[in-house]
Amino acid sequence: MDKRLLVAALLASSCMHETVVHREVEVRESVDTVSRKDDAPAEPASPPPDAYAPAEREAFASASDAVLAGPAAKVAFGAASRSSWIPRSPGVQAGSSDDNLGFDAFVRFLRENGRLGLPHEVASRVVLEVRDGQELPIFGAEVTVRDGQGRVVARRTTFADGRALVFPGALRGGTIEVAWGEERQTLPLAGPPRRAIRLDGRRSEVQGRIPLDIAFVIDTTGSMQDEIDRLRGTLDVIHFQLTHLDPGADIRFGLVEYKDRGDAFVTRPIAFTADLAAFRAQLQSLRAFGGGDEPEDVQAGLEQALHGLRWRQEAVKVAFLIGDAAPHLDYGEQFTYVDAMHEAARRGIKIAAVGCSGLSLQGEVVWREIAQYTMAPYVFLSRGERGDMEGSASTVSHHVGSNWAQENLETVVVRIVKEEIAHLSPKLVARGE
Repeated sequence: MDKRLLVAALLASSCMHETVVHREVEVRESVDTVSRKDDAPAEPASPPPDAYAPAEREAFASASDAVLAGPAAKVAFGAASRSSWIPRSPGVQAGSSDDNLGFDAFVRFLRENGRLGLPHEVASRVVLEVRDGQELPIFGAEVTVRDGQGRVVARRTTFADGRALVFPGALRGGTIEVAWGEERQTLPLAGPPRRAIRLDGRRSEVQGRIPLDIAFVIDTTGSMQDEIDRLRGTLDVIHFQLTHLDPGADIRFGLVEYKDRGDAFVTRPIAFTADLAAFRAQLQSLRAFGGGDEPEDVQAGLEQALHGLRWRQEAVKVAFLIGDAAPHLDYGEQFTYVDAMHEAARRGIKIAAVGCSGLSLQGEVVWREIAQYTMAPYVFLSRGERGDMEGSASTVSHHVGSNWAQENLETVVVRIVKEEIAHLSPKLVARGE
């Protein structure tokens, strides 16, 4: 071969390699840049996920985590160099705390502040862990608690991780019955605080996509305007992330707005839908107005979420209560937040409570009670602080100690949901993995 042709070929090959490397560096740098800059100019909104081609969805599933904390980035996928938009994250910072992991500290917190909420007893608890013959968690097992006279005092449904909470209170006798299909197992109520229950059968694996119902219960009164402006973008990213889960989920979103008595409306439900584009449009339409006094009708919002939305019995069910004000406890409502958390635990609905800026100590008490009772975390917007905060006009009150990590809110929410559906994997998944 002519030496000049050989040199030319080598140079061309080198340039091509350099170009490819350069393009890869450009993509990496663009992702790094968007994760650092919160003030980048807004990009056009992403199209609804249903508009993406299957190959793009697969690419998004692997690429979205890398840009979760940054503004919208234009990323090319595949040989066709088609491009789509990943929604911008507003960078809302949050912390989370699971009061069932630090239960003793939670009981002390309630001992000091529980008078601010409605009376209910959680100081003594029994954690049930129900598993099948393969040591896999059983989702949807029915738990019935009876007193010494055989009367039913509580019902529960095990969550996706096979767990349920029972609170014996002052009961000295009584039994716990676990039912799953044709199997029954009865054990005394008295005993150790943790009970491992093994049933002989083998759970049926989910065929196809895992049914998943997610509801947002949001305070949309005037004091929430700043938060809603930021939450709207956060929910958009959450919506995008959850609709691109791998493995995929048969996901439906629902929403309940709540305000207060005297406003244009007290509650406004948006039914569960699998039409992701329509739900995304509803998120964009949220507007804050009304309110006036500090407490809001949180209890009406919770009642609407449980009774106004049609949850699928077979679905993994998660609700996110988002607000910055305590509930009115002076309305004489027949359905209280305590009733709501009892019913949610009975139906297997986790309620993760998200406290926004300015949430009072009373609001924190209620938020944490609801989350703990339904085995969900308490989430709080941190505004970038670190360590334990006593609360003020500019930051949410959170008295959970310093053992929490600061993350983007959407990261916290997506992790909560992913942990739930991970337990339905054919193999046992370690908690927190």
